[in-house]
Amino acid sequence: MLTKILRLTLLIVWTIAIAIGGFHHTPTIAIAAATDPPPFAARVVAPVVLDGRELFELGAAGPFSARERVQRVEIGLRQFLRSPSPDPKVIIASLNGNETIRLNDRHLLTVTDSDIEPGLTTTEQAEIWRDLLIVELQRSIQERQPQYFQTQQLKAFQLLGIAAILYLLSWELDVILRRRLHPDDRPSSTSKSAPSATTTDQTRHTLLHLSLLAAQALGWITAFYYVADLFPQSRQWRYNFIANFTRPVLLLGDRYSSILDLILLLGMLVGLWFSVIWVTDRFRSQVLSVTGADRGIQDITIVLGRSVLLFVGLSIVLQVWGIDIASLAVLLSALSVGIGFGLQNIANNFISGIIISFDRSMKVGDFIQLNDLMGTVERIGTRSTELRTLDHVSIVVPNSRFLEEALVNWNHGNPVSRIGIPVGVAYGSDSDRVRDALLEVARNYEPLLLAPEPQVWFRGFGDSALNFELLVWIRDPQNQFKYISELNYRIYDVLARYQIEIPFPQRDLHLKSIQVDSPIEALGLNQANTNELK
Repeated sequence: MLTKILRLTLLIVWTIAIAIGGFHHTPTIAIAAATDPPPFAARVVAPVVLDGRELFELGAAGPFSARERVQRVEIGLRQFLRSPSPDPKVIIASLNGNETIRLNDRHLLTVTDSDIEPGLTTTEQAEIWRDLLIVELQRSIQERQPQYFQTQQLKAFQLLGIAAILYLLSWELDVILRRRLHPDDRPSSTSKSAPSATTTDQTRHTLLHLSLLAAQALGWITAFYYVADLFPQSRQWRYNFIANFTRPVLLLGDRYSSILDLILLLGMLVGLWFSVIWVTDRFRSQVLSVTGADRGIQDITIVLGRSVLLFVGLSIVLQVWGIDIASLAVLLSALSVGIGFGLQNIANNFISGIIISFDRSMKVGDFIQLNDLMGTVERIGTRSTELRTLDHVSIVVPNSRFLEEALVNWNHGNPVSRIGIPVGVAYGSDSDRVRDALLEVARNYEPLLLAPEPQVWFRGFGDSALNFELLVWIRDPQNQFKYISELNYRIYDVLARYQIEIPFPQRDLHLKSIQVDSPIEALGLNQANTNELK
């Protein structure tokens, strides 16, 4: 669905761009404003365009700028082509010592010193332009004939048909590649290496898909480009569209850049980003994975490597583009202060992630407890750490919390740990039999370790019970709650078998009787008790 939207968007953008060029410019003659420079660019010449083809350039002369002179010439050409039966008669005439070009006995332009090419005289330049105008005007007249339009229309349908066939072939190729790379869309979970392999395949397919999409877009753009060249009106639209994109609009470094230049710069930056990602991913799969380094250290190394490569690559691209990095130092330093306040927490978490990865306080696979959070570390990232709780719920925790709060790592150093199960028995029970019963439960439950040996401690005398605690050792602390539950079941059964009573809280209620001398006093006492109860 996303692919179809992108394709449709591309066609709509191209169509709108052509339409904008057609609505804002004269159909047959280019208006000089389309190619005129912005006020800040010092341009001394402007091109005269006929049906999307540049004929020659005019410079400023006297009180008239190059743009004004071009407009006058194009108005004359436009009026000539709109005449009922145009027949170009271009001659050279002298006026006040200057060479002028006349079109059907109407003044078209005056050749000045600012117009001539190096090594030519005004007369020679006028002759060249006269011959050029005759050829181009005859071509424009021919392109407006019905026979020419029918012939070019057939060529346009042929070009669009070829483009459609190539598009369908590329679409079918995309489907075939998708089936080969992903014969089964269900993700594999048979091994730990499956996710990385699946990610690699997905990345490869994404790159291939984007390449095919770019080829399809390039094919359609090429087809429309050549179709637009077949007709004078569409050729003029194309020229205006390209002129708007190639006109200088922004000063970058030591040169003026157009919209097309900015798009190319953006494309270079995007290409740099994807290149850095590809290089670092290859480094991870070919080098870091072989060394057996912890995944957290791999992530930190990759992030630092990407940052360095992006900084170096960005510096090279900007210098090639003519942008002095030193001139941006003041601006970047000012921005860094403002950004620093906004990204303070992000920077704190990033540095905390580096510290966690290198001091090895926890690693992927450890069972940890952070205040009320308890779970297994699934991933240690540059900004946050992912925990999977006992309920199989993923929780993303900022890295700074692991340095600011007390962290309990059950697997740090040695995963063997001790757990305690409190047990209360009734007063009067034999303490030795209680200890034997609890030790029997611990020794007969296989997941528990026999070395160190389990122990039973007499914790004290409670309000209604003798408090004991069974202390056992386990090697997988993430299953401690499962073991505690199973031990409670077994303790209940063994205490029943040993006829050891499990007490429950008891309260003794002592009632005092009040002796009254008369029924009236008894009635008053009952009334008072009733009021108290209310």
